[in-house]
Amino acid sequence: MATRTLPKKREWLQRYSPFDKVSEGVDYPPTLFTTGTQDDRVSPAHARRMVRVCSSKGHENVWLYEETDAGHGSAPENSQIASHQAMIEEFSLANANREISMGGA
Repeated sequence: MATRTLPKKREWLQRYSPFDKVSEGVDYPPTLFTTGTQDDRVSPAHARRMVRVCSSKGHENVWLYEETDAGHGSAPENSQIASHQAMIEEFSLANANREISMGGA
């Protein structure tokens, strides 16, 4: 496993890690991160941290949805899956016509 405590591994991680790729002054599109509190493969801490990183660099249109009953992949009930998909579609449609300037990125 890669770790930031070893210089060689830290350099490798910084080349692709989304935490290290967020820049100040770039107009990123509105972003919705979703996670499940019960995910035992990808900790919800990653989504929470990504939202904090984006917010700390001045990005205001960053959102987090955390499903408390969900694990890795989806919610346990079909109704929850449908609700989750509807929320994602509503977010996407609400932001589809927003003009975005990526600032040369």
